[in-house]
Amino acid sequence: MARALHHFTDKERAQLRSRLQAHKDRYGLSPQKLSDQIAERTGFPATYEGGRKRVDRFLKAAHTPPDDFLMAVADYLDQVAPIGIEESAMAIAGFLAQPHDRDADLSELVGRYQSYLRPMRPSLNPKLPQNTGMVAQNYVQPPPQPFEMAYAILEMTPLEKSNGLLVAERIVNIGLDEGMTEFSETDFALRDSGVLVPFGNASFLMLYSDS
Repeated sequence: MARALHHFTDKERAQLRSRLQAHKDRYGLSPQKLSDQIAERTGFPATYEGGRKRVDRFLKAAHTPPDDFLMAVADYLDQVAPIGIEESAMAIAGFLAQPHDRDADLSELVGRYQSYLRPMRPSLNPKLPQNTGMVAQNYVQPPPQPFEMAYAILEMTPLEKSNGLLVAERIVNIGLDEGMTEFSETDFALRDSGVLVPFGNASFLMLYSDS
């Protein structure tokens, strides 16, 4: 059953436009990338040029878009940039951080990362040679596999209101496919998932939400 359309007020449209513009600026997304990601996340149909132009006109307040498009934008933002995640995480971090942490330099951590896992292969119990009383440790436990299985993309960007980094992520290998050793060039829609803050000497605290 199709969901009933929500009729957006002028104030709601302005708030939605502000949220989308902030997300666009944070991750350097073009109107076309936004259109592609909205379609990916929500299933809202958009032709190549039509989707780009619609997003661009909405951000420039050049026209009043239809409510079905605004609902798709709202669903997209609720998935990738939930309201209040920065404030909630920073409030918790404030109880744990030390006074000198606010001066720590986090600039070298800003950027996009590709994370890899070790293939999760079960360890086989080797058959021991006959008349063996002691077995070397490296015989019983084979050396660990290298970190070669592509898993997730992370991006960390500075927070405006405090000394911390907003952490966005996208798990691209949910099925833990061991054959996936490289990341595709697709510009995945990342989700704001938490914050990273300095925590003591040369340490960091990451607060993360999986909701």
